[in-house]
Amino acid sequence: MDSFLIKIKILTDILEKKEKYVEKIFNLTTNIRTILLSKIKGEEVSGILTEMYKEKQALIDEVIKSDEFFQTTFEKLDSVFEKNAVLYKSEIKYMQEKIKIIMDFDSKIRIEEKNNNMLLIPAFASNNKAIKSLPKNLVAKKYTLNKKVKI
Repeated sequence: MDSFLIKIKILTDILEKKEKYVEKIFNLTTNIRTILLSKIKGEEVSGILTEMYKEKQALIDEVIKSDEFFQTTFEKLDSVFEKNAVLYKSEIKYMQEKIKIIMDFDSKIRIEEKNNNMLLIPAFASNNKAIKSLPKNLVAKKYTLNKKVKI
């Protein structure tokens, strides 16, 4: 296997891992919404939410690392892709499909986050201690799946 094909394999592996990460982030975000909509309020649920947000942040950090590694690797191959688009058509198509799935998850996550943020304050309004115990970066501003990649 030549080095270009190895690098294509690395790119597809990164996208597959990233897809798993964003799916887990989406599931966590949905589960957080379920908890926020439940009848359970206050301190008894704040510990659970804190752990969920920590897990989510760790996944977001992995997504960011994946993005950076993908971008660095892709930039090295960009000209080869352009020159040999027909030759690597199936690999390019596969990566495009993975990116579309990832972007769909990204959109769903953003919608869920917005909904969760609207629920969060009223859910804990009666308990300031519970709010303060949650991570400060609930929206995870570092979450940047929308990097533009030419494929």
